[in-house]
Amino acid sequence: MRKAKYYLTELFFTVEFLKYFVTGVIATIVNVLVYMFMNRMLGLHRWYFSDVPAIILSVLSAYVLNRIWVFRSTSNLFAEFLRFVGTRLAISFVFEYAGISFMYYVLNNRTEIIPGVLDLAKLLALAFVVVANRVSGKFYVFRTVADNPGTEDPQALLDRAIATIGRANKFPDSDKRDRGSVLYRELGDPWRAYPAFHIAGTNGKGSISSYLAHILCQAGYKVGWYTSPFLERFNERVRVLDGPEDLARYDADQTTGEIPDRDIVRLMGKIEKAARTIAGRDGIASTQFDMMTALAFLWFKEQACDVVVLETGMGGRLDSTNVIEKP
Repeated sequence: MRKAKYYLTELFFTVEFLKYFVTGVIATIVNVLVYMFMNRMLGLHRWYFSDVPAIILSVLSAYVLNRIWVFRSTSNLFAEFLRFVGTRLAISFVFEYAGISFMYYVLNNRTEIIPGVLDLAKLLALAFVVVANRVSGKFYVFRTVADNPGTEDPQALLDRAIATIGRANKFPDSDKRDRGSVLYRELGDPWRAYPAFHIAGTNGKGSISSYLAHILCQAGYKVGWYTSPFLERFNERVRVLDGPEDLARYDADQTTGEIPDRDIVRLMGKIEKAARTIAGRDGIASTQFDMMTALAFLWFKEQACDVVVLETGMGGRLDSTNVIEKP
């Protein structure tokens, strides 16, 4: 039941759906305007001079808006366009032609809702087309960073990966202490791979974490360092410093040890998929800080850190970093 509720909400009760709806309205307007221009203003009454250009331009406008604005897709352009056109044609054939014919000739139903304009068969066909196009667009046609790493220029992919975090809830939508741990469990509990210093408090977390990271590096440890917020670059939040030499480089250049852009993109792909899975399966929505913490946990495990210095976010019992059992 929770899974069905999640998918219904994702499909029809989000800002994304409103954008999808607006896109459909715009595409319809394009269709009508092009048809009127070709048919009435230019006097080109044959269907291939009026209907065909109207359909082509409306489909193109719908595709561009869906790709750039609604789904913010990063798929291969050509393959995605073929999926878009193919699904639209298939859905139109099944519901608009086969479905209407079934209503007319098999069920013998020609009930008119608006005489001479709209009947029940056309209304049902239109409703099914809207739903089917929405489902196919959401789950098949358009792909995100999580589905297609490496299909776009690096900066655009990084922006999309960070935007994935930005689209998540800023605060927990429920009083579930295990919210973060469910996400981390889906990712294999990477935080278990190393001991951690877990720093909380109203003031001074940044200073204490910096002192600890410096002390541990100077002692020769490979240190994962997770802080918030960032000042200039998102990458600042997740850093690995390996011993005194790295520490000296960091003191000279504050970008030393930051997680690389390509690894943010790659790991965010895993995190986004995991977040989708638990949302659908368990009805738990991951927060922005859950995802950022997951990114740090995964990176520190991959880098085989000896120890991790970890700051809390908002603090309190619902903080994502509370998954650490024995800091």
